[in-house]
Amino acid sequence: KTSSFDLLLLSSICEKVANTRKTFGIYKKGEENFPQMTSDQKNGESFPVKEDHKKDNAPGPGLTFYVSLSKQYFWKLLVAIKTLFFTLWDFLCKIFLKLLAWVQGHDPSRQPLEPIPNATPQSHPVQNIVLIGRTGDGKSATGNSIAREKVFITRTHATEVTQTCQTFRVVTPEGPILNLIDTPGLLDMSVAPDIISKEILRCLTLAEGGLHAVILVISAKTQLSQEENMIFRTLEVLFGSKIFDYVIIVFSGGDVFEDDDVTLKEYLDDSPDFIKRFLTLCGQRKTLFDNKTKDDVKKAKQVHELLNLMDLVKKQNSDKPYDTYEMYLNMKEENEKHKKDEELQALMRELHQANQQMLKAIEEMKENDRRKKEQEELESKRRSEEQFEELLKTNQHNFKEMEEVMEKTIKKATEAQEEHFEIRLMGMVDRLDQMERTLARMHGNN
Repeated sequence: KTSSFDLLLLSSICEKVANTRKTFGIYKKGEENFPQMTSDQKNGESFPVKEDHKKDNAPGPGLTFYVSLSKQYFWKLLVAIKTLFFTLWDFLCKIFLKLLAWVQGHDPSRQPLEPIPNATPQSHPVQNIVLIGRTGDGKSATGNSIAREKVFITRTHATEVTQTCQTFRVVTPEGPILNLIDTPGLLDMSVAPDIISKEILRCLTLAEGGLHAVILVISAKTQLSQEENMIFRTLEVLFGSKIFDYVIIVFSGGDVFEDDDVTLKEYLDDSPDFIKRFLTLCGQRKTLFDNKTKDDVKKAKQVHELLNLMDLVKKQNSDKPYDTYEMYLNMKEENEKHKKDEELQALMRELHQANQQMLKAIEEMKENDRRKKEQEELESKRRSEEQFEELLKTNQHNFKEMEEVMEKTIKKATEAQEEHFEIRLMGMVDRLDQMERTLARMHGNN
């Protein structure tokens, strides 16, 4: 379709051509040079200068001129289209960046991965699924396999693994809407109790309406030991024995089983007795996950098996989730009590620290006074020594000057005495000469 801008531009071109035909003078036949342009004083437009030709019947502008003129306005049209294109492109880029910023700032945990036609909360209720286990056993990777995309941070993709509870809402093709809750290493023996209490309280807050299933992830890449036994006991202490009715054990590391051609049953047959006892408490609800597989069919199959186990948990518990409200209140009360105790201990520590700082300040003041006195004494001693050295230098200088004056005085006195002695000696010589002459005359008279 032709836009109004194109029509306006074409109309302008036609008008320019018509005005040019009326304004141009006569040209020689076959002349290809573009005519000399002059400026219109009224509208500022440029037109060719009229030329006076000798022949009145000379032909008008040729085809070459109109082709050149068409090319000129054709390139102007291209420039206008190019400007319009880049303006529109810049506008679309700005809209895209704003949309991208909105998507990144939106909470992904509240959005399903795939829409369900005619889905309602009644037809597809949300099921709270919590992932627990030790750090490095594959909780986050298992959550990513269930979600069918990388939504949780794993150890292989970041320098830091899960540090706090994370949630992500997933719409499965089978229908259930899963509210996946990835927890930090709550079952790690190295985690401080206050952190465990805080994160459990956060986990219960995220699981509004109760827990529909608890997925305990255990790595099958290592041999089962007493550490796993401590995990089971810790789980019972944290949530109570009723939690076992909702636990599903997921053994991660299925790629190792495939490489070694070992089945999960063979692996569990050689496991310790406490594993078998715990599986009995959980109703033998277990499955194997390969979080590294690239086979879409295998991915869908293992997720489907897990969803079947969730349905089994739902049926065995009469469609009632694990009630976390009472546990939440108890944990909250205990957490508040612990928080008050911590605040009191923090206040006592602050008072003790303030007292220690005051004593330290007093000791520093005493030490500063002592150092100041020592420094003043050293400074006074240094000034006395400098004054003595200066006086000594002055005396030495004066003594040297006196020596020089005395030497000069003695030298002058000696020179004066020598000069006086020479004068007296010369006088005595003169008198002796006179006496000799007198004696000679007296002797001659005789």
